[in-house]
Amino acid sequence: MALFYNPYINRSDMTEALGQKWSVIGRTAILFTEVFMLISGLLNANALFSELDKSKRMNFKDKLVTRLFRILPNLVAIILFCTYILPDLGSGPLWPLVVNHHAELCKKHMWRNILLIHNYYGFEEMCLTHTHQVGIDMQLFLVTPFFVYAIWKNREVGLFILAAFATLSTILRFWVTWANELSHVVHFGIPISRMFRTADLSYILPTHRATIYLTGIAMAYILRYTNKTSIISKPHRLILWVLAYVLFLSTWIGPMNMASYGFQYNNLYAALYAALSPITFGLAVSYIIYAVDRNFGNWFGPLLTWKYFTVFTKISYAVYLTQFPIFFYNIGKTKYVGEYRHYMMMEILETTAVILLSIALTLTVEMPFQKLKKALLDIEEPLPAKPDKIKKPITISRKSELG
Repeated sequence: MALFYNPYINRSDMTEALGQKWSVIGRTAILFTEVFMLISGLLNANALFSELDKSKRMNFKDKLVTRLFRILPNLVAIILFCTYILPDLGSGPLWPLVVNHHAELCKKHMWRNILLIHNYYGFEEMCLTHTHQVGIDMQLFLVTPFFVYAIWKNREVGLFILAAFATLSTILRFWVTWANELSHVVHFGIPISRMFRTADLSYILPTHRATIYLTGIAMAYILRYTNKTSIISKPHRLILWVLAYVLFLSTWIGPMNMASYGFQYNNLYAALYAALSPITFGLAVSYIIYAVDRNFGNWFGPLLTWKYFTVFTKISYAVYLTQFPIFFYNIGKTKYVGEYRHYMMMEILETTAVILLSIALTLTVEMPFQKLKKALLDIEEPLPAKPDKIKKPITISRKSELG
C-alpha cells in the first residue's frame, strides 16, 4: 500500500498490473492479521489454563505487568523516534504528507497509544496507524480470563458463552459492513473513504475482531484437554485436510473477482465475506495447528517447527513496529518520478533495513527492559538452610543484596 504514494511515470501500467486476479493475495491482507489474532488467543488462554490447572487460580496481575513490559518500551521508543527525530532526518516533496503529518498527530495523541486505546479514535486522528493491532490485542487480552475461567469451571457453559460472543461479533461485522457499505477486501477501484470507514467502523475494533481471537481460546482448550492418544483414521484425516485446504484457499483467493478491472461493489457480498472469512480461515488454520500438534501435520510439521523461526520470533514485534516508518521514510525522501516494477513490492535493501533496525530496537530497548522487569519483579526464593551447618536460617533477599 505504501507504494501507491510514489509518483510513477507508468502509473497506468501499474494499475493494470495490480488489477489482475493474482493481486488478491495482497488485497485480502486482513487474513494475515487474523492468524496473529488466533495465535494470540491460543497462547494467552493456554497460559491461563496452565496456571489454573497448577494452582486453581490465575495470577493475572503479573501477566498483565509482564505484557506491558513487553509491549510498551518498543512502542514508546518508536513513537518518540517518529515524532521528534525522524522529521529532521530528511526532506522531499512527500515528506510533509507521510512523515511530518504523522509526527504532528503523535504530538497531540501519543497518550492514546501509550494507554493502548488509540484504535478507538479512527485512522485519520491516530498516531502511527499501523500500531492499531497492539491496542486490539491488549483489549482482547483483558477479557481473556473471563472466558478461560468460565470454560475451566464448567466446560459446557463456558464454551456456550464463548460461542455466543463469537456469534454476536459475527453478526456485528455483517450488519455494520452491509449498512455502511464497507469492504474488508481492497477491491479494484476502492475509494480511500471506504478504506478509512472500514478501518474506523470495523477493522480496528475488538468487538469486530473477537471471533478469530475466541477461536484461538477454543483451540487452546482443545489442544490442552482433548485426548491426545485418540487416533483419527487416515480416511478421516484426508477428508479434514481437503476441507481445510478448501476453506483456506476459498477465503484467501476466493474474492479474486474483486481484484479485476471493472468490479462492481456489492454490499451484501462484502458483508458476507466480512462475517464469514474469520470463521472459515480460522477453522482452516486451527486444523493445521491441531494436526501438527497431533503429529500428522504432513509438510506443515517440519515447516512450522523449523528451529530458526525462534530467531525471528525474538525480533518479530520490532519488525512490526519499524517497517512502516522505514517505508514512509523512503517515500518521503523520493525526489524524482520513477518507473514501477513488480520487484518493488519486495525491495531487498528496504527489507534488510527493516531487519537490521528491528535487531537494533530489540537489543537496545526490548531486552534491557525485560532485564529490568526481571530485576524488579522476579524476587528469588531464599535457599533452605542446612541445620547441621547453620544454626539460624539466614534469608538474603535481592533488596538486601542491593543494599
